[in-house]
This record gives sequence, structure tokens and C-alpha cells, in this order.
Amino acid sequence: MKQILNSCYRFLTSLRCAVIILLLLAVASILGTLLPQGMTEEGILALYGETSLKARVIILLGLTDLYHSLWFQALIGILAVNISLCTAERFPKTLKLWSHEDKDLHPERLRKFSNFSEFTSQKNLDEVTSQLKNFFNINRWKTLKEINREQRWAGVFTKGQVFLFSVYGVHASVLLILIGAFAGSVLGFKGTMAILEGDSTSVVNLLRKDKIMILPFEIRCDRFYIQFYPDGTPSEYVSEVTILEDGKEVRKAAIKVNDPLTYRDVSFYQATYGTIIKRAIVNFTDERTNEEIKLELTTESEEVIPGKNAVVQLMDYREEFGGFGPAIAIGMLEEGKEPQASWILVKHPNFHGNRIGDYRVAVLDVEPTYYTGLQVKRDPGVWLVLIGFLGLVVFILATFYGRATKVWCVVEETGNSTKIHVAMKSNKSGLTDENFSNFCIGIEKIL
Repeated sequence: MKQILNSCYRFLTSLRCAVIILLLLAVASILGTLLPQGMTEEGILALYGETSLKARVIILLGLTDLYHSLWFQALIGILAVNISLCTAERFPKTLKLWSHEDKDLHPERLRKFSNFSEFTSQKNLDEVTSQLKNFFNINRWKTLKEINREQRWAGVFTKGQVFLFSVYGVHASVLLILIGAFAGSVLGFKGTMAILEGDSTSVVNLLRKDKIMILPFEIRCDRFYIQFYPDGTPSEYVSEVTILEDGKEVRKAAIKVNDPLTYRDVSFYQATYGTIIKRAIVNFTDERTNEEIKLELTTESEEVIPGKNAVVQLMDYREEFGGFGPAIAIGMLEEGKEPQASWILVKHPNFHGNRIGDYRVAVLDVEPTYYTGLQVKRDPGVWLVLIGFLGLVVFILATFYGRATKVWCVVEETGNSTKIHVAMKSNKSGLTDENFSNFCIGIEKIL
């Protein structure tokens, strides 16, 4: 059992585990891009067929709500654990390397380095030591340690040691992104709301599973207007809204496309718009008696035709109906007859099809009104993701281009000359050779 646990731990802390999870997340993200998100189970079955295996697999794996599915969130969690364990395992070694104290400095030890060189100078020990200290100081090397002994001086110098930790900055940035994505997935929401001019609401229709959410405040659409291009296509549509807290106005703003309103971490985006009928004045002519009856109809309630055993109600409105301009839909329920409904052309009162049952119908006036369609979104993890992304860019650049270098230098007086022994080590082995050559050229110039 212990061996199995050790094997699991080694795999969980391995680079192979991280690569596998990243590949799975990449494949899942591609599926999430290709498949429409936010569909209900009924919608999936209607699209692919109730007996379709594809539909069953999509529903089982939650592929149309991918980023909220448990298995996707589990992959993110495993990746976070992998990064955390790798960091916890390797960080003490890096810390030990950073804080390592060189107690024994002598030429024999320095000769074991791949980047090692010796110089001879006719100057005495004090002069050489002074010039070397000045050289390191001018080139911004940090003095880590100095040892002065009889006829020998030794020093340890470093540059860019902070870059030893840049890889942990990458780890921390990725963790921030994962935590931000998880917070947005669990604590955030995305939905829509449609508001008539003059109306207010706090109800958000969530895109997931036909649920709704009630906001702790209301938003009222004071005015909605559209600007058009010469060809008639909309150039801009704007919602002038007011935020209401306990019935009191607390903020007014205009929501435009790409110019959202954010209030209490909830963002409102201008997404769409539409037109509905508010009321219509309609004239009914009973073809049996030529009696004319004028009624005001709404979509909210039925109206009784006086003296007749019939009720009518406004049902729908279209701005353009088959090239004949606007039309309204009226439903009628007459005693002893089946329910009837018909589209009535607004600008063609004498059209032969403007009738319901035994009545000719003419529209005297209509009052359409706009509604604004807002996309509502709350993502508490967005700032974590943003900070994590910026950190990721910075620390990746630091990891690839930053160099932590350490130089050991021993100077000893031998007879009438002075020997200088120098060794260098860097976390970028490929760059150390070139850097060491330039470093040695600089030392030769001062000796």
C-alpha cells in the first residue's frame, strides 16, 4: 500500500502528470469551443435526436456546460495540486542553494568548475585585491563573502540571484489563474435580462439549466434608442438605465455596445433589443349586423366584445410581416366555437385577410415599445486571472532571460607575483561560457 501511495505521489509531482493534464484541458477547451454552451438537455436531444448516442455522451459529460462540469473542475484541481506539490518539494532546495555559505575557498576547489581560469600579475596582493573589488563593484556584483588571510584573499560575488526563484513565480501565477477561473466558475454567473422602457427588474435568466437569479438591486430602463446607418442597419443602440436600491435611485448610466455598466461587481452589457406591442386600438365590424365596435387591446388581459359572447386579446406584434409592414396577432374565444387567431395588417385596413370569425378587423392605432436585451455577468475571479496572467508573462521572461551567476575568486601571493584564481557558475549553463570569457577579458584588462 505504501509503495502504491509513493508511486501516486511521484506521478502527481512529476512533469509528466502536468503535461497530461494540460493536454486534457486543451482537448476539453477545444470541445467547449466547438460545441454550443448553455444548452439544456431538452435542447441537446432536440438538436441531435433523443436516441442519439452523441447526445447521451454530451449530456453525460456535460459538454455543453463544460467549464462548470465536475470533471473539468477536477482536472483544474489536480493541476493545482501538482503545481503546489512540485513547488513545495523543490523550493527548499532552491532556498538552500540561495543561502549556501562557502566556508572553504581555495584554488583546488575552484579548479573543479568547468568555468575556471588563472591569471598572474606582477602587482602585489593588496593592489590586485583592491582592483578586483573595484572591478566587481563597477560591474554591480554583490559581495557575498570576503576572507582575508595571510598572503591570501578570497571573495564570493553574485549577480541576479533573485532569478533562482522566477520559476516559482511562474508556478504562483498559474495557481492564481486556476484559482481565479475556479472562483469565477463556482461563484460567478452569466445570464440575460430583457427590460421594457419604463420597467425595472432584478431577475436574471441564467444561461445554465433554465434557472434564474435575483439580484439584490433592480435595474430600470429609462430610455432605449437606436441609431441607424443610411442603409437601415443599426449603427448603435443605447440603454439609459437607473440602478435602484430599495426603490431609491443610486446610479444612472448609459449602456452601449462594448461600453458596459458595472455595479456591485455585476456587469451589464448591451447585447440585443426588440419590439413588442404595448397596446392597440382595433375596430371590429360584425359582418352579420355591420355593427362596429372599437376596443383597446393589450397583451396583459382579455377584452369582452360588448353585446357578444366573445373575448379577444392582443397576442403578438411584428414590425415586418411578409413585406406588408407591421402586423398584430389577435386571439378570439367565442362561445360555442373553437378558439381562433389571426394576423391583422396594421397599414392595410381593407386587406381581405383582416378578419377573425364573423368580424372584419381594422387597426386604428398601435403603440409598440422597445425592450433592451442585456447580458449580465459576474466573475469574482477575473482580477485574479488578470494578475496571474501578467505575473505569468513577467516570470516566464525572467525564467528564460534572467541569469543567476556566482563567482568565486581567490588571490594569493606567490614569491614575486600574484596568482588570481576565478571560477563562475550560473543557472544558464549555455550562457555561462560566453559570459565567463567576457568576464576573464575584463579581469585581464585591470591586472
